[in-house]
Amino acid sequence: MDLSASFLTLAELAEGDLEPGPADGHRYIAGVRPTPDDIVELRHYMNDGLAEVNASWSDRPDAPLRVTKRRLRTMSICPAQILSELDSGEINMNLAAGLVCDVAAGLLSINPRFPAEGGWFASMSGAIGAEHPHVLAFVDGLDPAEREEFEALIDERCAALPSLLGDISEYRPTSHERITVRFVDANVWLTAELDLAVGRTNRVLAEVKTGSYTNWIPEELRHYGLLVALRDGHAPKVGAAITLTDQRVSAVSLGLGELELAAKRVLTTARNLAEVDTAVREGRPVPTNPGDHCRWCQRLDVCPDAPDLSRADAELDGDPSPVKTTTEQIEAQVEAQATVSE
Repeated sequence: MDLSASFLTLAELAEGDLEPGPADGHRYIAGVRPTPDDIVELRHYMNDGLAEVNASWSDRPDAPLRVTKRRLRTMSICPAQILSELDSGEINMNLAAGLVCDVAAGLLSINPRFPAEGGWFASMSGAIGAEHPHVLAFVDGLDPAEREEFEALIDERCAALPSLLGDISEYRPTSHERITVRFVDANVWLTAELDLAVGRTNRVLAEVKTGSYTNWIPEELRHYGLLVALRDGHAPKVGAAITLTDQRVSAVSLGLGELELAAKRVLTTARNLAEVDTAVREGRPVPTNPGDHCRWCQRLDVCPDAPDLSRADAELDGDPSPVKTTTEQIEAQVEAQATVSE
């Protein structure tokens, strides 16, 4: 069921009742809404699964096993990529643009009439410097033509934000809200950071993307929805993908089925993380999953299983999505992985 045609702005998603209705109606949401009892049961299910994983982590009391959004994605691509986790890589225009647009969304959530007449980047330089000083250093290092290109990109992307967000200032917005949920005597941590969250009671969780809608975005929002539900004891209302290239707000259901799927992905990721850690400590090879995604991997030059590609051959302009498949196929893969692991 496509929810994106039902609302025009993030503010309307926050305001909407989201009652069930006909497919051509204006306010409805797919999926069965989780009850507080459902969430308690989900927590028990995850605690039991994570306790099994923690058994192989028990000799590390000062180093909890952390499942982050980045690790969820890395493990869905190739387990060996986790070995380059600490190598953040060099900042580029796309990454810098994404961080700047996140800052813009946060400012607009508080002041929907944020003055950007002198250009969005210049108007936000103070906020950008406070949150991401490395972005200012990167932009200052660009030559004049590159800087002009970058600032034009920022103006184009950020200009779409006010109409996509609407006036959300009355809906108790928060930006960059960090969430940590602990399991198994606080030795397993699930973490996330929300771009935006709005709503008086059941909140709308929003992810801001400078690019287009991809299959990975619903996975991110489901992870956020799971953590918010576990933390608060009740589920958020809906997820929202704000894609600035598409210039649209796409709603993502956070029903019981979606949260159960997110929970299974967490368990599968935790198991794989523990297995990789054990392999490294025992000096055994880490499992790999070679494919087209190797083009974007930072371990391309050292991985023995990577295709015969040189770094110069790698096509760095695209999106390194885990798989170019439909969401349904990704869900089936996660379900199969979870079943095998159990």
